[in-house]
Amino acid sequence: MKKAAIIFSAFLMAISCSNGGYVIKGDIRDLDEGTINLLDAYGHTLATTQVKDGKFTFKGKTEVPQLTYINNALGVKYPLDLPILLENKRIKVKGNAAQGLIEITGTAANENMVTFKKKRDALSPNDREGFTALVRETFEANSDNLLGAMMITNMYTYVSDEELVECYRRLPAELSGNKLISHYHDISLARMETAPGKKFKELCMEDKQGVPRKLSDAVAGNDFTLLLFWASWTYGNKSVLPDFGALCRRHSDKGLALYSISLDSNEDKWREALGKYGLEGTNLQGDYNQAKACADIYGIDGMPRALLIGRDGTIIARSDKASDFEPFL
Repeated sequence: MKKAAIIFSAFLMAISCSNGGYVIKGDIRDLDEGTINLLDAYGHTLATTQVKDGKFTFKGKTEVPQLTYINNALGVKYPLDLPILLENKRIKVKGNAAQGLIEITGTAANENMVTFKKKRDALSPNDREGFTALVRETFEANSDNLLGAMMITNMYTYVSDEELVECYRRLPAELSGNKLISHYHDISLARMETAPGKKFKELCMEDKQGVPRKLSDAVAGNDFTLLLFWASWTYGNKSVLPDFGALCRRHSDKGLALYSISLDSNEDKWREALGKYGLEGTNLQGDYNQAKACADIYGIDGMPRALLIGRDGTIIARSDKASDFEPFL
């Protein structure tokens, strides 16, 4: 009877996976009793289950393969924040919480992730070339599974926008639908479309008097336009934003004017920062979602970021440093 029950249980497990869902079976020695969570890449809880004698089970279905984390509560003896590449398959998690040795098996993506981490940890922290080669190698070997897709997030600051977009296009549809991965693709594609040599893309926001202020009007009315995206809460403003203000004042006689869009939600903080950093020109601040949409058009991945645009509408340069624009002025 016991053997029959075991077989029946395995049969139910197989049915669960074949119906398009995932099953994560955990068996971790010394894992604290209580609840344990399955979180998505943004920290949102996907599921919660109980831990008993180090064992736990998550069952569900994911619309697209995604990076998740198994995480227990704060204040426990052995905190766990374990990355799991979640697919609609059966995944096993086994190890020892006290020693921090945990193995993830059941899918090629999770098993190959172990190999990637070992090779990454063997590299010197400053070996940019070696890490870039490893990321490319891992992508090529896993372009059909979630690990390859996750390499897109690693490629972002190590390869050209063109290479990243091409790698993204090689992914299966179910992997390219992952929001975390498509986010980096969208930024890279936008930067390609607004790279130096390309024509600027139109932007328009209302000023504080309710008057629509188009970027095209600024471009047509000045020899050079510095398009600046910023926010008062951005780290490093004290050492960067004053340089942009000074740049515009220094070259105003050469026809350089500022057109800035702030992602501030607090108008008082925005006005205070304008004065503090000496930003003079067309300065716009309002609805955050509208400002964010403008930034997305130009593939803005951090702030402050600026683009120099000529009177003919050609983007001349883009950078996060005011000094990089000096040679063009």
